[in-house]
Amino acid sequence: YKFNLLVKNTVSKEFTSFESDIIIPQDVSIPHMSSLILGYRVDKSPGEVRNIVPFRAGENQILCQSRRTFARKEHLSIFFQVLGLDSDFKSQGAVRFVFFKEGQEFFSKIKKISEYQTEKDFIEEQSLDDFAPGYYSLKISVLDKEGKEILFESEDFEITYVASMPRPFVISKVMPYSRLEEYDYNIGIQLLNLGRAEEAFTFLEKAYHKNPSQLHYALGLSQVLFTKGEYQKANEILVLFLNTPDESEGVLYILGKAAHALGQFRKALSYYEKYFSRFGMNLEILNLMGTCHYKLGNRKDALQIWQRSVEINPDQEEIKKLVKSLKDEI
Repeated sequence: YKFNLLVKNTVSKEFTSFESDIIIPQDVSIPHMSSLILGYRVDKSPGEVRNIVPFRAGENQILCQSRRTFARKEHLSIFFQVLGLDSDFKSQGAVRFVFFKEGQEFFSKIKKISEYQTEKDFIEEQSLDDFAPGYYSLKISVLDKEGKEILFESEDFEITYVASMPRPFVISKVMPYSRLEEYDYNIGIQLLNLGRAEEAFTFLEKAYHKNPSQLHYALGLSQVLFTKGEYQKANEILVLFLNTPDESEGVLYILGKAAHALGQFRKALSYYEKYFSRFGMNLEILNLMGTCHYKLGNRKDALQIWQRSVEINPDQEEIKKLVKSLKDEI
């Protein structure tokens, strides 16, 4: 799989992106090794280890940044996983660490796998006191009982001249078990965005029924119901949020379109007009208002609305045709 992440500041319009490959092995019985994570600190967090926290393995959380630059007074925190090792390998195998400085071997050490007392997660901390500023690479090899290399991974890093590096303040916000429906909601929305409405419905319905008072769960389920053509059900879910503090633009938008799809044009108009009075211009809704007036026989009102729409965005060929047709009729 390929993972792409885009982070955008909606105010300044600045953005950054990240891309990485994700490999899910077919056969976990075959030994394989993960890529290396190089961090500047390991925090121990005793407690519930099932909590989903970034870069956490058991009670240890590896603090790292995308740019692998370290100060000499820091410890290099190395994390990797080795899967598929049998009991003999775990008891007799070893891990070799080799540091290279600008292509030349600088330092190496070997530790037995049994010293780590772990099934798959390996954490090693290396003092950088003796590392002069410069560019380095680290190669980690997994060795069998005869010292033969069977797996290896490598990563580059840099030791800076500055005495200390500014590090971010890291907060991991953990989702409580009382709100695991949030995961159902997120999965459902992603499936819906992929056009897989039937699969999305299963997750979004589950999230909604766990907490029907949450607006975004109601909106998610209503959205997939609308996509499936179940307009009345979408209406029944969202109508409960009318005239409440949760009456958002999404509520009025979907209620209006659901009523429109059901042929309830007067009701749809009331939702569209309320949307405009509270949230301002929306070209799609403006055009739908024109359609409602047209269906109700209000040709002049429909013409005025569509003319206004074309003034706002002249690149609407279908609306232009409707305007011309109405002018000829009137």
